[in-house]
Amino acid sequence: MFEKARIPNHFIPYANLGTGLINVLASIASLSLIEKAGRRAVIVYPMVIMAIVFGLLTVNNFIDKMERNETEFQSRGQILDHFQKTELIECLRQHRDILAKHKLYGTGTTGSLVEKELQIPVTKFESGPLGGDQQLGAKITSRALDILIFFIDTLDSHPHTADVQALLRLAQVYGIVCATTAATVDFLLSSPKMNEPHVRKIQTGQTLKPK
Repeated sequence: MFEKARIPNHFIPYANLGTGLINVLASIASLSLIEKAGRRAVIVYPMVIMAIVFGLLTVNNFIDKMERNETEFQSRGQILDHFQKTELIECLRQHRDILAKHKLYGTGTTGSLVEKELQIPVTKFESGPLGGDQQLGAKITSRALDILIFFIDTLDSHPHTADVQALLRLAQVYGIVCATTAATVDFLLSSPKMNEPHVRKIQTGQTLKPK
């Protein structure tokens, strides 16, 4: 019975002891009903108690499982988010000198973290879900942004996924150089072209010359 209710194995001996005590107490209590309800009360009454206990254990296990799943999901999201930021910082730290020669923009806590860890000024926008992605998009359309470094967690969903996709699409339209992994960031920032003028073309056919 306890296996069906998914009670942990180490709790089963205590559950057996508890139900045994309930049976004894219920049987003793039902003796007083024999004269009024007959012998059937001795059997039926403990069975009702057992059914109630079994139901309560099942409900409690279900609630505990739901809470545990929610906690695991939240922790996983936090760990992934923290891991990505840490990976980004370690990647950019290797190229601090080249980054210091350029104007940097960042969204939310990521921009603040880059500024703090690398000791480089960063113009900070709102966080992505609060409009930071749109602010970056505005910089792209105003020709003020040439490179987009954007780490994407492909194993998890985000509430502002549509904003991220729109930003990447805009970057493609305007011929922005995009780096979405540590490897591409390393190749990009190690390139000698980082110190050279760059002419890019937008998909409308217009050539965009460097300012």
